[in-house]
Amino acid sequence: MTYHHDKHKSPLRIWLPDNGQLITYQDEPISFRGTLSLKCRQARIKAVTVKLQGKMKVHWSQDGVNFKDEKIVYEKKWDLMRTSTKHCVHVHGTQEWDFLAELPADLPASLNVSDGRHCEIVYRIKAVVERPTLVPNFVAKRTIHVSRYLRRASIIPTSINDSNQVAVASPAYYDGSQDQWMDYTIRLRGGTIWRPGSTVPIEFFIHRVKQDVTKIRSVTCCLKSYTTLTAKGRHVRKWSWPLMYLRDDHLVRHGTPLPWRKTEYCKIPNHVAADMAASMINIKHKLKITITLLRGNGKTVEIKTCFPVIVNHMDEPIPIGNEEDDPILPSYEAACGSPPYDSFLFGLPSTPPDDNSCSPLSISPSSPPAPLYNDFVTDLATPHESCVLPAYDSIIARAR
Repeated sequence: MTYHHDKHKSPLRIWLPDNGQLITYQDEPISFRGTLSLKCRQARIKAVTVKLQGKMKVHWSQDGVNFKDEKIVYEKKWDLMRTSTKHCVHVHGTQEWDFLAELPADLPASLNVSDGRHCEIVYRIKAVVERPTLVPNFVAKRTIHVSRYLRRASIIPTSINDSNQVAVASPAYYDGSQDQWMDYTIRLRGGTIWRPGSTVPIEFFIHRVKQDVTKIRSVTCCLKSYTTLTAKGRHVRKWSWPLMYLRDDHLVRHGTPLPWRKTEYCKIPNHVAADMAASMINIKHKLKITITLLRGNGKTVEIKTCFPVIVNHMDEPIPIGNEEDDPILPSYEAACGSPPYDSFLFGLPSTPPDDNSCSPLSISPSSPPAPLYNDFVTDLATPHESCVLPAYDSIIARAR
């Protein structure tokens, strides 16, 4: 709970819960409430009004021509107090007025110019206390931030297996078995609804590679934002720019037998414009994946895949994958039933691990065993056995 102080230190304050942060859900209206406070020794006022207004603006330049348009998406006015034109009300001390409104469910989310580029959606609330003629009015202003959230319970868990993809919460797949160069599968373990600031795992499964292909040179993942602006109902401008880029030149180790599998982790930026479909602003996101292959004749081949995704806030995070079918980390019971370390790596008598089961980060069985803690204790204790500290009485006697 904070009060807003304007630059002129007006005695008028606007109090809003959650510091003016509003969260709206899909088809659920939201109640907007606040309190207007006036604290002064003595004043004569004629009227007290509060106005909430939301504006959508677009602007860009193209071929030396400036295009600009704006639209009021919401407007609400409260007349908290009003007197006749000839009379004023004398007030002193602290005066408070409450106001309440129900905002529509389809209210677009706030959009800053830095996030949307050439477009913005701003909500502002302004309070005015009218005073007699030749006396300045009391004015207070605040900016309200509206965020749209998706409810996880309302998302239908439908899989994706064709080109007509839609955003879902369940894992999304792309089947590349019909490709002429290799048989592969790409899996978005967390689905195609992503939260800003989250980390998205992208899994690659390579089942078969054509003999003409000698190497997988690189894999790139790029999340792009596509914005379409409309001014005056007829002027259209489109932009696209990358939000995240990842390149891996070591997808698989040389000589590793098929099938190949690797997971890439993509970080979504914290401040990114969410998906939006308004009359003047349309924002979409797509994940583009490119696999570059090197043929025996030295030429390269690119295999491209595209996933339409939705970037939006959610009330609950979507669980990534199914730990029973494809565990990321072992379950609690499995972790408690196994030793917390590899006894072979610590030099204890055990059966050496299999060479074929070693991952690229595993230590080879031919490595010398690590020394035990008791060996260090024995070696370090030998030179200090003869070191005995003098008694307290002997130190006192020398001092005397």
